[in-house]
Amino acid sequence: FSFINMDEEKKTKEFSRESISQALKVLEADKKYEETFSLIWEIVRDIQSSDPQSEELIQYIKDVAFKENKYAMDLLQEKKSKKSMKLLKFAESLLVEFESDQLAGLLTLTYNNLACAFKKQKKLQKALSCLNKGLGICFRYNTKENVTITHLNLCAVLNQLKNYKAASDHAIKAAFQCQDEILQVSSNNHETPTPRNIKKILREKTSLLGIAYYNIGVQEEFLGRLQVAKSWYEKACATIENNPETDPKLVKSFHASLKSVEEKMPFPPYLTVDEQNKGKPQTKTVRNPPFPRPRSARYRESKIQPKGFGGKTLTKFTNTNASLDMKRKIG
Repeated sequence: FSFINMDEEKKTKEFSRESISQALKVLEADKKYEETFSLIWEIVRDIQSSDPQSEELIQYIKDVAFKENKYAMDLLQEKKSKKSMKLLKFAESLLVEFESDQLAGLLTLTYNNLACAFKKQKKLQKALSCLNKGLGICFRYNTKENVTITHLNLCAVLNQLKNYKAASDHAIKAAFQCQDEILQVSSNNHETPTPRNIKKILREKTSLLGIAYYNIGVQEEFLGRLQVAKSWYEKACATIENNPETDPKLVKSFHASLKSVEEKMPFPPYLTVDEQNKGKPQTKTVRNPPFPRPRSARYRESKIQPKGFGGKTLTKFTNTNASLDMKRKIG
């Protein structure tokens, strides 16, 4: 494929679109990954040589990388982790090659998906590394796209590494970020979508906020702060209640966690005895039978009076390391 010798720019663009479309069809249908990757690289290089500042080039890279991420996650669901990893690695190399603020959000998403693939393979340190790279991209280009998801995924990985304090910090950051995004959408400080889209975005963000609250509760429970965990679980349940964007299984899971932490909790110190016993069946208090009072060794010695000694008292001296020594006292 060589576009440099073509005279008409329009034909060049049309041909490049058609070629990439064919490459994506091969990727989806035949799954000939190596041939497809080399084809896409050749097309991208030729477009770059004809117009390095082309917006079309950025759009093509976006389309290719997004579709590869989608196919990779579908393969991961089918437990084809090796093929999924190939697609994600190619998407990463393509986006890193043309790294810019326009591609920063998609590169962050790719790192999140790579982390998910590593987590499935139980390579938690590699997953953590990918997520930190994704967060670094967000800070470098000052983008908020996929920041909330990155913090939540960091929380999940750190939880598995039993670093509950750091996991809680990322869950709190995710909640703050999500709240800011909801305020932004509500105040319309973004590209103005239709009112229907605004409602859908708000529901999605609210559902994500509920997940962030829930994750804070999980970490607090692991840290042994049950009362704090209960408060966050309640907040999470209240946030996602009656939200059509939330999976019903997720709602059920949240309520189950709330009930579980309530059962673990002792009675709060501010409750009276009557309030604590409220609703409990009344049982009669039965005292344990009194145990005989233990007698001292000297008391026991003074009471030993064998019969047949005619007023004579036999005193028994006990020793733990010696045999009995008997003495007679004549009264």
